[in-house]
Amino acid sequence: MGKENRCFKRFRRRIALNLSFDGTRLDAEAVDYSITGIGAVLDDDPDIPRDLNLNLSMSGFDIGYGRLAWKKKTASGMRVGIELIGPVRGSLEFYRLSDLLIGLQRTGKTGTLEVRSGAINKKIYIKNGDMVYATSSEDSNWLGDVMLHEGGITQEQYDRTAEIMKETGKKQGAVMVELGYLKPRDLFIALKRQVEKVIVDLFSLETGSFHFHEGPLPKEDVVVLNLSAANLIYSGIKSLRNEEYICGLFHAFDTVFRLSPDPLDLFQDIKLDDDDKDILALIDGKRMIKDILSLSSLSETDTLKTLFMLSSANIVQDISEIVSDEFTESPDLETEVEEDTISAMGEQTVEVPHEFIEKVEDLHGRLDKLGHYDIFGLDENASSVDIKRAYYSLAKEFHPDRHFHLNGDIKDKLSAIFTSLTNAYSTLNSPQKRSEYNETRKDGGTPVHSSGEEAAVEKFEAAIVEFKRGEYEEASRLFAQASYMDNSSAKYYYYYGFSLMKLKKFREAEKEIRNALRIDPVNPAYLAEAGHIYLKLGFPLRAKSNFEKALKTEPVNKRALEGMENLSRNIT
Repeated sequence: MGKENRCFKRFRRRIALNLSFDGTRLDAEAVDYSITGIGAVLDDDPDIPRDLNLNLSMSGFDIGYGRLAWKKKTASGMRVGIELIGPVRGSLEFYRLSDLLIGLQRTGKTGTLEVRSGAINKKIYIKNGDMVYATSSEDSNWLGDVMLHEGGITQEQYDRTAEIMKETGKKQGAVMVELGYLKPRDLFIALKRQVEKVIVDLFSLETGSFHFHEGPLPKEDVVVLNLSAANLIYSGIKSLRNEEYICGLFHAFDTVFRLSPDPLDLFQDIKLDDDDKDILALIDGKRMIKDILSLSSLSETDTLKTLFMLSSANIVQDISEIVSDEFTESPDLETEVEEDTISAMGEQTVEVPHEFIEKVEDLHGRLDKLGHYDIFGLDENASSVDIKRAYYSLAKEFHPDRHFHLNGDIKDKLSAIFTSLTNAYSTLNSPQKRSEYNETRKDGGTPVHSSGEEAAVEKFEAAIVEFKRGEYEEASRLFAQASYMDNSSAKYYYYYGFSLMKLKKFREAEKEIRNALRIDPVNPAYLAEAGHIYLKLGFPLRAKSNFEKALKTEPVNKRALEGMENLSRNIT
């Protein structure tokens, strides 16, 4: 959950929220929410069990289940945090499609995103976070209709393919190739255009629901294409035609935007036209939307679409929502980054030079030998502005989203490099952490970059402290971050699952212990704890199997013996 919390945008909006459990119904007000959780205010302090699933609805729309994560008394009422459980789902009234697509991309999940609106049913197939295919129930999104609309085939040819499809049951693309209307090499291009239209047309939906079904993609009927989330968001928002809807995209025209301080947002694979770049150049952290509208050479509608597109892709952010400002020290650096961002958005990469692949391979191969200064090509005397400048430059070059079309192995190496850059910057950008790091270097230590291992150790050690204090909620959050930063450590997943058990979140705990066993399948401690979780979930046979495996490896394992005793007591 720690990883997902950072991937999905949190919205600040007041909406009526209803909670129900065990026949009790409570009215509340959601004050902020995301795909993974809700912050709400209750008038009084009801007794809400932490281990019960709460049935939730916002403005009458069923959003599934959640569990109480925390509560705190404030002047405005009882503030509560609710962790949503189960699949990613919701209403397009509350969540923006663009945030959903970017969030799923950054989680790296695989599955099918289903969007429904009235009679419309569309599916976007996602592999490791990347959109690879899409289907639609709308006739206008079918391959033949798209090609007919774009002039790729004639009406006569369209009718002929439809006739043969009906007779043989063959797919339209295959029929077009057989009839010579399409060359085999052009079919792939035509399919990509069709799939892009399926997704782009989704942005015109003002109402509807979505549901992400996580799991393997169907083996049949899915042609794996490489699609840029940022460019599809750009095209989708640009295609909007409802002026009233466009003017209502912003609640107020006194909002002030500025560049996101996060390179992950800035250097995405997106191609802006010159008009869009001009509007981006007007965003300076001081001008309100109404000021930009008066200065823009475009119409009000087109200017608002561009601003909404930049905001939806997280390239710019509402200044009131930016927690840390990386540009305070050096306005000149902000100007450089803005110019670099605008430039990068005119350089959409399609083919990657062999030299870049070699550079990725070389840097990735040296990560475990590079210190924080080394990875930036700097020494210990570098100024904070020099460090920031190097960070933004390298983050742009090795941004995973800009190279979404690369194969999985190279993408994984890019992600490892990007994580190392971020971890190094996090340390060197903090005066205290930088001082401690410099002392470590003087003592002969050799800090290394290994896909976030160093940062993961820090998170894990902090989590152990919180766990011993009985602060299981905070401990689970830190354990989650450790397992995200270094997904090769079984003990991070184990302790994350153990802390979730303490919070009585047994289903989530089972998933994390299973992750630990995937890495270390015969560890008796992990097997025994998995057994106790299965007992809580009501699966005695699975519990017994895990206890027996644990005792086979360690015959005196205390937790496994306790589990077997509990099982025998329940049977007798």
